[in-house]
Amino acid sequence: MKKKKRILIFDYANSYGGINTYLENLIPGFLNEFDVVLVSAKKQEVFEQLKEKYSLPYYIIPIKKWQFCFGVFQYVFLLIKEKIDVILASELTGSVLIRYLKLFLPWIKFICVIHANAREYTQHSRIFLKTISILNKISYLLVDKYVCVSNYLVNEYLSLEGIPRSRIAMIYNGLKLTDSPSFPKTRQKPWKIAYIGRLSHEKGFDIFLQVVKRFIPEINDYQFHIFGNGKYLLDQAKLVENGFPGLIKNHGFVSNLYDHLKKIDCVIVPSRTEGCPYNVLEAFSYEIPVISFDVGGLPELIKNNETGILCKFGDIDAMVFGIKKTKNADFRDYLVRNASEFMKRFSVEIMRKKYVDLIKSL
Repeated sequence: MKKKKRILIFDYANSYGGINTYLENLIPGFLNEFDVVLVSAKKQEVFEQLKEKYSLPYYIIPIKKWQFCFGVFQYVFLLIKEKIDVILASELTGSVLIRYLKLFLPWIKFICVIHANAREYTQHSRIFLKTISILNKISYLLVDKYVCVSNYLVNEYLSLEGIPRSRIAMIYNGLKLTDSPSFPKTRQKPWKIAYIGRLSHEKGFDIFLQVVKRFIPEINDYQFHIFGNGKYLLDQAKLVENGFPGLIKNHGFVSNLYDHLKKIDCVIVPSRTEGCPYNVLEAFSYEIPVISFDVGGLPELIKNNETGILCKFGDIDAMVFGIKKTKNADFRDYLVRNASEFMKRFSVEIMRKKYVDLIKSL
């Protein structure tokens, strides 16, 4: 019997909801094909859950500040001890060190998964970004295969770095389609709009608040729900919440998001950049119409007035109009029917098979 490859899956820290959903959907598909080892630099809750559920080995090895040098030796020792064949790690700054480990262990294959455009995504000083950019460009030579979660990331991110197309694979994120419930077709007042994600600049939380304020004159007809954590502009959200009771409800991070989605009428995505966001896929799966800007990989998911409503970036008037348009029952049903059919391209089975085939090919 052929020996299974041993895969080390690295995620830097306790990541945001989208990455957690990605890991929850991907890793179970590996268990019959590979031996899986989980590693993070900080406690990762989804790894803790997968460790308990599937009895997987899980290591936490810090690599920040004074722990850096010691952490490098720990990672090298772990890779040798666990006899790792392939490393699969997320892009962004946290995986730079992991890529450099290949200098010590050149026989290990490295897959770098890119979920977002780091140059748009990261808000740091120019010196920091310049340093990271130089480290990234050098470490690109050490990566065997890149996985981008949208064609946008292939075209706008990797091609600009001069990476050969032969080293790039495009694999959309996948979601279990069998979990979709039948939500009530009769909608009740007020019309409930959800923002799902971190409260951050790149996710457009400031734009979300501008949209909310447009509905102050219609406070009895519309209600906005926030599902996500973060402190960015949280004080402004609280001012609106306290000044206009009932217009905003901040739920914070919730583990039972699906229970809340049963009451949601539409989802808005005011992001400045996206790859293949799970909040859109989840809304499609749960027959909830989506209104978003035309940034990043979103146009690959949302076909305007077919699978959702796509607005030009920054056009708040269009987003406000889109929210009101979803109140039309016939139009809403048309969108969710198309989106549900479109979602078949994003099944978790398709995603898992593509990753398995890619790893076996290395």
